[in-house]
Amino acid sequence: MPPTEPATKPIENYTLQAWEEIYSDTPPPVRDKVAKVVKAAAAVIADDFYQALFLDDTARTYLEHDKVNERLHSSMQHWLEQLFAVNCKDSFLAMSARQIQVGAVHARIKLPPYLMGVGVRFIRSSIRKHLQEASLTAEDFLIAQLYVSELLNLSDGLMMAAYVRDVQNNARSDEAYRSVAMRHDVSLERERSRASLSEWMTNFLFRTRLSGDTFKLDKLADSEFGIWFKHKAMVLFEDIYDTKIIMEVIEQIDDVLVPQFKAESLDPAEINLLLEELKSKLNFISYLLSDLFERLSSLNQGRDAITGLYSRQHLGAVLAREQQQHINSGHSFGVILVKIDNFEFAATDEESRSSLIRQLSTLIVEVARVGDHVFRYGNTEFLLLAVETHKKSTEEIASTLRVRILAQPFLLRANTPIQLTASIGISQFDGHPDYMTLLRGAENAVVKSAVAGGNQITRAWKTNS
Repeated sequence: MPPTEPATKPIENYTLQAWEEIYSDTPPPVRDKVAKVVKAAAAVIADDFYQALFLDDTARTYLEHDKVNERLHSSMQHWLEQLFAVNCKDSFLAMSARQIQVGAVHARIKLPPYLMGVGVRFIRSSIRKHLQEASLTAEDFLIAQLYVSELLNLSDGLMMAAYVRDVQNNARSDEAYRSVAMRHDVSLERERSRASLSEWMTNFLFRTRLSGDTFKLDKLADSEFGIWFKHKAMVLFEDIYDTKIIMEVIEQIDDVLVPQFKAESLDPAEINLLLEELKSKLNFISYLLSDLFERLSSLNQGRDAITGLYSRQHLGAVLAREQQQHINSGHSFGVILVKIDNFEFAATDEESRSSLIRQLSTLIVEVARVGDHVFRYGNTEFLLLAVETHKKSTEEIASTLRVRILAQPFLLRANTPIQLTASIGISQFDGHPDYMTLLRGAENAVVKSAVAGGNQITRAWKTNS
């Protein structure tokens, strides 16, 4: 393919001509033989493929999820059979669309590119071994190998082109999300961080000074402040070296200072010395945070006209970031999708709709914890991403939202109060590498809640899990 062809031309058109050349250059008996051999060996090739990938530590993290393993195994068999059964333009274009879709998924789950190359080489080698066992002449065997290599390279090229395109789009989305985050209400984030840090210190002093129950001292990293810092500050202040320093100070407090408070037979003088050191480190954190917020304030350009919430277009960047953080920490997180019931009947004019949306967003932000993320998901939908939660706590947050919305007197023009209800769908991160499964689960659940009459919560997971 000439590299000078227009970049805007659909990628399928680039590869169609290449496939037609490969197809016409390969004798029909050889094509038919390859298709039969691959179809007969597809299950074995898929077995060997995933067993080999499981030996790679990086690949294993993408395959350990049961649903992924089961689904990919059958998909691999189907893909192999279909790739070598293509015999017309329409079937090739359908196959091309499938390769582009697979490449997009690889980009979304951040699959390392080298694993795609490893996979193609393994499949090529495996098919060659099965062809050696087929009744082919030496000449036909060489032609068959070339045919297999050309088709696999063509398929890999389609997937890689889609992968690169979507990685670039995701990178732009990441930067756009950070830009919106920086335009968020900086003063609110500053006050919430100060309050949560002060609350941790107050509780710590109470345990050490008054109750004497030092064995129940909480780590700073697990406090409201710690969760805020990991899930909000690391986005707001991304790539600023001071965030790494703050993280190191938090680790020093949790791993060095807190254990010393739990030692038996500490006299008052020793406790005072430890408290002075703790106070010094907390003051240092406060100083660095103040400086970070001052820098951020200079970039603050206001809020969204209606809610000030993050928009749906930034959700992918946040989910990908949170997914990786929770995989690394071993925690889970929940997605709570809230859809207002019969909103079109509650508000008949634009001013009333905007007013209700603002009141709803305020209520949801009040329910959210300092480390959680809240998005406007659609015209009448909001999404709350609850960090570091398990299923029960996700349900509790969703229940609080449902009850608060039901009990809240929402005001229309002239302060006319009305009552609203919400259909809520919840899903829980279970290690699946593609965050879209999490969103689809919440979307399907919220639809079930609405169809059942609204004002209820539906789980995306089975209740007996």
